[in-house]
Amino acid sequence: MSRERKYRVKSRLFGNRKEEVSFIFKGVVKDVITDNEHPLVEDGTIPFGRIGYIQFLPMNSKFSSAGDGFFAAPYDKNFNTIPVKNERVDVMETTTGYVYRRNSSTLSPYTDGVGDTFSKIFNTVKGESDNSAGSYNSTSNTGIANKTDSGDDETSGFGEYFEAEQNESIHQLKLFEGDTVIQSRFGQSIRFSGYNNSERKLHPSIIIRNRENNNSQNELGLAEHIEEDINKDGSIVSLTSGEFKLDFQPGVVSDKGSSNFETKPKSFDDYPSELKGDQILINSGRVIISSKESEMIFYSKGNYGFISDGGLSIDNKGGIVADVQDDIFVTTNDSDIRLDTGDAEIHIGNGNSEEPLAKGDTLVSLLNEILSEIVAMRHATPAGQSSTPLNAPKFTAIQGKLDTILSKKNFVD
Repeated sequence: MSRERKYRVKSRLFGNRKEEVSFIFKGVVKDVITDNEHPLVEDGTIPFGRIGYIQFLPMNSKFSSAGDGFFAAPYDKNFNTIPVKNERVDVMETTTGYVYRRNSSTLSPYTDGVGDTFSKIFNTVKGESDNSAGSYNSTSNTGIANKTDSGDDETSGFGEYFEAEQNESIHQLKLFEGDTVIQSRFGQSIRFSGYNNSERKLHPSIIIRNRENNNSQNELGLAEHIEEDINKDGSIVSLTSGEFKLDFQPGVVSDKGSSNFETKPKSFDDYPSELKGDQILINSGRVIISSKESEMIFYSKGNYGFISDGGLSIDNKGGIVADVQDDIFVTTNDSDIRLDTGDAEIHIGNGNSEEPLAKGDTLVSLLNEILSEIVAMRHATPAGQSSTPLNAPKFTAIQGKLDTILSKKNFVD
């Protein structure tokens, strides 16, 4: 390749002059194609289906207007963080066009830029447009024709609905040697780690987090780094092993570390004193697990339990079968137990030689009638009607004790 050929490969037209640029350079995002209803797609500026593309201006060029720009595809369409308007990004020149990626030295992961980046860098004047070399170069590198702006484009702000103020307090995660970490600008993260434990020994873990907690956002400086908080972060899934210790507390944990959870695991045998080893913990404001087509199956080699400050309810279309190989204890702590079967039956026992239960009040009433008749019983004799039985007082005494056969706490319909 001749010297002139090498120069042409490295050269591009920016604005109205030819400049030599490096393989990677900074650009400012002018617009982001988030869907096929975007105005640049509908007016034919960019072809249908270019989701994730950005329109940008290179920072090492002098433009009189932000009306024109270049287009760049995501560096990796399967793993991409979408920039916002007025954000600075790395742009790379490839044989098929420009590609971009988010990369900056800012302390926060939320954005690299301010709402008026365009006006500060390019001194944009609303209504101006540059339709010369910039348009040609964008077309030659991306295959997308650049159209002249009509002058009604707004260059300020971060987009249609993105609000930087809600993300400015997001902090970067502390890193451990060898980590693979994915962090978003909104406080979500996925960490693949091996040494994020107090012993600094190899015990692999995966931590998936959605939303940084309010305490660290409000109290820590921008340059400070954080670790995931399994108790305070919005929703978190921890897959841990070995000496990684989960300092989990149920309920809502306050700034001082106290929880509002009241119920203690009194009936749970061998409740773990610390959470170490291979385990999965899911902690969130609400957890929903659904099996929409087939079974939901739970296995536990050890004990399992439900601990709640609320109630336990089961709404089944089918029945309930419990097959246990040990005693069943139910402690209600002075609360009632009710079995409401409607018009159905209740069977107690193994089903052999079943007999119906007696109703207590009805039984007492019938026995009372019988004893009353016995006490008043008379017999006809040749000498006339007999007197009442000699042991009538004993029958009367028995009548006075009939109510003792009634339970004060168990009732049957």
